[in-house]
Amino acid sequence: MRHQGIAYSEMEKLGLFLPVLNLDVNYKKPTYYDNCLAIFTRVVEFSKARLAFEYEAGRIDYNKLEQDTQHSSEKEPYGELLAGGHTLHMWLNHDWKPTRLDRATPEIYNLLKSILHGDAR
Repeated sequence: MRHQGIAYSEMEKLGLFLPVLNLDVNYKKPTYYDNCLAIFTRVVEFSKARLAFEYEAGRIDYNKLEQDTQHSSEKEPYGELLAGGHTLHMWLNHDWKPTRLDRATPEIYNLLKSILHGDAR
């Protein structure tokens, strides 16, 4: 979201919250202190009331990353896969009651819609 122009903290200032309803993680390999990780997140499901993300965490070589600018704006996961998972979230208003995003903030709803349909900036 931050990459698309609105940070989560800005949504909270607008009175929108996105708590986790469900979390699923599949661990593939361990990671260790001081490993350099790349975390990839993408929206995989979106409605007026809910949002689901998919995650992948990979171990990367920081020294190679500094020399390889190709990955600086990479959209596909890379590195040695360590874990993957999904989270499901529900939009809540400032009273912590479920809200419809299209009614609460149409601009954020339209931004998310454009991200999912590949029209994002």
